[in-house]
Order: sequence, then structure tokens, then C-alpha cells
Amino acid sequence: MATSFRVELSPRARADAEAIHDHIAQSRPKAAEKWLREFHAKLRALRTMPLLYEIIPEIDVVGSSYRHFEHKNYRIIYRVEERAVVVVRVFRAARRLTLEMLQE
Repeated sequence: MATSFRVELSPRARADAEAIHDHIAQSRPKAAEKWLREFHAKLRALRTMPLLYEIIPEIDVVGSSYRHFEHKNYRIIYRVEERAVVVVRVFRAARRLTLEMLQE
């Protein structure tokens, strides 16, 4: 049987995702719901495949092994812990990742 990881959103990542949903919903409510459904589907995949996505290229800046994936125009940053995957940020993919963005 495959190992199952718990997937958690940090308070900041949860707020990020809610703000993105609300922003999209202002003009396209159905698209916002679809974005959220697909976002959660990708998170569910991390339960059994936490190393599915690549280590972030900014590893030299951040100094830790965070991973990331893109969903539409947004970038999701997460880290794998002993039995959990913790999503730490969700933000526009065009933004540059800084160490400050990962501080909780």
C-alpha cells in the first residue's frame, strides 16, 4: 500500500488561495470555482506523490528544499515534511520568489 501524506495549507497559503478565488470570482464566478477545484485536485495528488513536482530553482536564495508547481497563472510553493506536505504560498507566477515570502 502506498504511503499517504497529510496535505496542509499554511494560514498564509489558505489566505492566498482565498484571495485568488475572490479576485477571479469578481468577473468570472464559474472560472473561480473551476480554479479552486483544479487547485485542490493537484493538492490531493501530493498525498501519494509528494515529490511529484520539482525543487524550486531559487534554492540558493531560500536555502531549503521547497518544491513548486504552477496552476494556471499561479505558483504553489510547498515543502515535504516527515508525514505531511505543507503548502506555504500561492501567488502569481510572474512574481519573483523571495525569502521573505516564505516566512510565516
